[in-house]
Amino acid sequence: MRQRPVLVLATIGLLAGCAAKAPAPVAFPMPTRTIGFLKEVKPLLDKRCVVCHSCYNSPCQLKLDSFEGADRGATKKAIYNSSRLKSMDPTRLFIDAQSTEEWRRKSFSSVTDSTASGGLNDSIMIELLAHKMKNPKSVGEYRPEAEDLTCPENGKELGGYLEKHPNNGMPFGFPALKQEEFELVGGWLVQGAKGPSPAEQEELTSPKAADAQAIHQWEAFFNQDDAKHVMTARYLYEHLFLAHLKFGTTTNDFYELLRSRTAPGEPLDLVATVRPYDDPGSNRVFYRFRKIHSTIVAKTHMVFDLGDAKLRRFNELFIQPEWLHPPHVEGYDPILSANPFLAFEQIPPRSRYRFLLDNANYIIKTFIHGPVCKGQIALNVLDDHFWVLFMDPDHDLSVAYPAFLKLHSDKLRMPVEKGSDHGIFNALTDEHRKAAVEFCKVRQDFYISHNYTGLGYESIWKGAVASDAPVLTIYRHFESASVHRGLLGNLPKTMWVIDYPLFERIYYALVAGFDVYGTVGHQLALRNYMDALRVEGESYFLDFMPPSQRQEMMQSWYKDVDLKKVHYYPTTAMPARISFVTADPKREFIEEAVNNHFAPAAKIGFDPVNYLRAGDSYPVLPEKYQSENDYVQAFRSLSQPGLPFLSVFSNYNANLAYVRIRLKTGKDLAGTIVVNRWHDNVAYLFGESGALDASKDSAEFIPGLIGSYPNYFFDVQEEDLSDFFDLFAHFEKGPRDAGRLARYGVNRADERLWDAYDWFQRRFYEDEPVDGGLFDLNRYYYNAR
Repeated sequence: MRQRPVLVLATIGLLAGCAAKAPAPVAFPMPTRTIGFLKEVKPLLDKRCVVCHSCYNSPCQLKLDSFEGADRGATKKAIYNSSRLKSMDPTRLFIDAQSTEEWRRKSFSSVTDSTASGGLNDSIMIELLAHKMKNPKSVGEYRPEAEDLTCPENGKELGGYLEKHPNNGMPFGFPALKQEEFELVGGWLVQGAKGPSPAEQEELTSPKAADAQAIHQWEAFFNQDDAKHVMTARYLYEHLFLAHLKFGTTTNDFYELLRSRTAPGEPLDLVATVRPYDDPGSNRVFYRFRKIHSTIVAKTHMVFDLGDAKLRRFNELFIQPEWLHPPHVEGYDPILSANPFLAFEQIPPRSRYRFLLDNANYIIKTFIHGPVCKGQIALNVLDDHFWVLFMDPDHDLSVAYPAFLKLHSDKLRMPVEKGSDHGIFNALTDEHRKAAVEFCKVRQDFYISHNYTGLGYESIWKGAVASDAPVLTIYRHFESASVHRGLLGNLPKTMWVIDYPLFERIYYALVAGFDVYGTVGHQLALRNYMDALRVEGESYFLDFMPPSQRQEMMQSWYKDVDLKKVHYYPTTAMPARISFVTADPKREFIEEAVNNHFAPAAKIGFDPVNYLRAGDSYPVLPEKYQSENDYVQAFRSLSQPGLPFLSVFSNYNANLAYVRIRLKTGKDLAGTIVVNRWHDNVAYLFGESGALDASKDSAEFIPGLIGSYPNYFFDVQEEDLSDFFDLFAHFEKGPRDAGRLARYGVNRADERLWDAYDWFQRRFYEDEPVDGGLFDLNRYYYNAR
């Protein structure tokens, strides 16, 4: 019989007058075979550990999505720190240090090293896993991004933490590993936690032949010596530095674009600056591609295709046109580099804007999925649901008259020009927000002087063959957000129209120029600046509405707020070209755009489940559930605002749920419940709860799985659908309906949790083979029961 490991844990507690003791080492027999990291350990870490330990918000910065991250270990230094007065040194894996020794000098401590011997192991990782095996019950609340996690450096600190939190072994607040899973990880640890062999590492990090050929072609494009190519490459790099790049090949590998001091074909000498536009400190910089070999996680997976068609398109946009000035190479003056309207003034605005429009979903996603969008304070600048449209380049006056941008470049300055150590008092002066408001005013006046008959549908980008979707949906899931092509959901409270100057400023302020390691002043200045950009986008939409209703509509979006405080610049002087015939111009506008304006190739239509056209009413629940149409009718019935079940989802940690419907025959159905919490306004940094109106909350039901941070799972048998939908339609607080809900819902402490997670994850990969990534469970509903 195979010998099982024995969990030997020390008695944890504070003896009278004594400090906490380290847990006793775990007795673990040495495995009789070598346990491989890549083929055995990594897949297990991915589905049980990386679900929380990846990206900037990894607890203790412990990233387990690669061997290098596991070997680096953990640190007490928090990246997201709302009180930081001095920027911290960046700690980007694969960028800011290249060896274990370098990470130790940066205050990272091992979680895999053991000081014990003789069949014992006392690594931090095995102690936490073993403690969970010994104490599998999860009790109370688990908030991994807000917990006092301690991030122990040694056994003594770990002992103190576990004495204070006896039910906080790992996985954190979730069911323990299975015995065989624990044995696998434990066996790897007692064998020395070794990584891939040199041959495995070479295969892991080397491009396949087809990708290598594409890399050669693209690096030739990016590294030509003439000024036109140099500045084009710089502009593209500054917009692609976060991208997961995929070449037009049959491989499913992704790459990142980096700056190097060495040319292609030579060993990479990385230029590790905080921002993509920072001075590289070298007379010549080369652009290089590096294969991503860490696990792809959904929350940072922003795919950008680099096929042959894209190369032709870049040449059409940037190389073939005549530039506004003779092409020349700009330097890296910090003020100039932080303002793309100056740094890239010589490149025609039309080329730059068409690049953004061609890739609108990716560009917006860098803001929505990037490091700036983490947590309630960062995201309460957004409504829970809105649609984004774009100005047509032929009707964008900043494109038609580039001198307008040069004339007002001082008003296009952004807080990022202050760098990462923006002082908090300096941030409160609102210098850049005021400049943004001034630009909005001169821009609106410029449009009024050039559009005596107002703006019509022709001024809205309809899409083109080479471009992305001409309209996007953005959902805020309280502490995270997601962006989607087309029109999802019912008619939202607000819409934005984005033109070139607004698009570029959103990107440079919140992506290229944002430093997640910066001070609280840096982050506050950008949060306030985004307030102005949001109002600007909303104002540009209102330019298409009847003049007499514009201020009233804006006021309805900012209930109980003096519009002067949100710096709204009314444009009642601009006439309306569109003659509206209904009392609901917002709905009439978007329905006309969908029916008669957007290019047929864009395939823009309304959400068949959630959108309610004028005159339609919500259906009743069907009597029987025999077809997919019955399910659609049921979800459509439940999408009306104010239903009682929404009270269950009123918590900030319950805004995004995944549903599995197990069918007797055919493929199971997967869908997403998105809860939109109504905000009377999003004008203030603090006090968000006071702006909520639960009576107007609504739920939308999206086929497929959206978002990166599921808050809850539901698992429903086909024969139980009638009860499930009835529960949602007529939910009453109390033990009866709470018990019914628990039958279908999967609590974080539920033994079904990992099976449910695994199913949803497999389904996501199946539905999204390119855009799919690992879901994150850091924000799964916190209350274990």
